[in-house]
Amino acid sequence: MRNLGTVGLGVLMLLILLLNSCRTQVPVFIEKTVTDSIYLVDTLVEVKLKPYYVERTTSDTISHLKSNYSSSTAKIANGELFHNLEDKDTIIKVKTKVEYRDKIIKEPVPYEVEKIVKVEKKLNTWQKIKLTIGGYVIVLLAGLVTYNLIKRK
Repeated sequence: MRNLGTVGLGVLMLLILLLNSCRTQVPVFIEKTVTDSIYLVDTLVEVKLKPYYVERTTSDTISHLKSNYSSSTAKIANGELFHNLEDKDTIIKVKTKVEYRDKIIKEPVPYEVEKIVKVEKKLNTWQKIKLTIGGYVIVLLAGLVTYNLIKRK
């Protein structure tokens, strides 16, 4: 019966050691603000051409006018008026509108927070000695139980 009590004590000590463990840390989520910059280029642009007016009077049967963007020919043949308007293949420089906008995104990010715990009273010397001796006694008892189990087999 004495051996059964020692084994029971050993199992009890092992359970106490296993159950007396640290808890897993739970992350604390803090909102982090992220600024995302967006550049928008507006492609719909109104182009205003410089006003240009040309007028010509002639006694000839053919008249020809030119501007920066087009050319026109008018002529009279067989009592009929013929008029032609042709656009030139020119490149017009246009200023485009670029818009800069910041988009603020708030997203939760795990962040470890250090907690400050107030201690009411510090341990005195006698309490520290008892804690240290208690730790040694637990290790000694666990060693004795293991030794007894191995010796039995």
